[in-house]
Amino acid sequence: MKTLEIHNNSKSKKIMSNTCKCLEIDNMNCSITAVDWSPTGNSFAAGCTGGAVTAFTRAAKLISWRHLVREAILLVRVSPNARYLAVTAMNKALVLLLSWPSLEMYSSIDSEWSIRAICWHPWRSALLGVGAVTHDLQARIALWNAPTREVRDSSIGPKGYRLDAMLFSHRTGELVLSMWHSDRATLHPKTCSQLVVLSDPDTMVDQWGEGRSGLDRVRTMIFSPDGTKLATATTDEDLIIWNFLPEDNKMKKTKCRSFSALPECLDNAMLGYSLR
Repeated sequence: MKTLEIHNNSKSKKIMSNTCKCLEIDNMNCSITAVDWSPTGNSFAAGCTGGAVTAFTRAAKLISWRHLVREAILLVRVSPNARYLAVTAMNKALVLLLSWPSLEMYSSIDSEWSIRAICWHPWRSALLGVGAVTHDLQARIALWNAPTREVRDSSIGPKGYRLDAMLFSHRTGELVLSMWHSDRATLHPKTCSQLVVLSDPDTMVDQWGEGRSGLDRVRTMIFSPDGTKLATATTDEDLIIWNFLPEDNKMKKTKCRSFSALPECLDNAMLGYSLR
């Protein structure tokens, strides 16, 4: 997709559009590969196959443009305080931190890992979570404090698991990881996926998947607006909704968890049944 479009969902229509400046500035055709809104709602970031990032207003007007790498941009994430933009590219071991929305270089973190996911802590607004996989298939995460440039990293799980997705809970600040074991993917029933909840890089507080079967590779996760539900989508096209927290606020501080139980709703695309 070469064009960025702003749509009004209530009217189901396109209202604005623009393109990346790679053709105009670098004489190179590109396609948009990553987009993220600023938490203010007044601007958004975009990355492209040409290795450039662009800041646009909500009316799709150009704010700033910067060419960063040769590879296609994999992810762009604006920090909760709208001061930083985290960027990583396809098959790269590098995460770049830019000022937002000017896109001036602020800092970077380089490693020997292949970066798979990046996400900002919801209220520690300058703390970036980085998920990666080593060359020998060891999943690792790092917590990077942008102002101090301090990095704390840890290995997650046994070797063989790849990290596919990660995000912070905006209710608890816990980090949720989706991990997948390629060697187990051919088994029947499948025992290749795990969902893991961490309170810090070294402390696991909940998990689903070890010793269980039926859950395929989870590539996408998102929390409900109230933070009590976690929706996951698998490569088998299954939509699964999990009880992440009790809905009653009085029960929030209890040890009640649900990854050890059945999901609240399982939409199996091929068989079409639900568990409630």
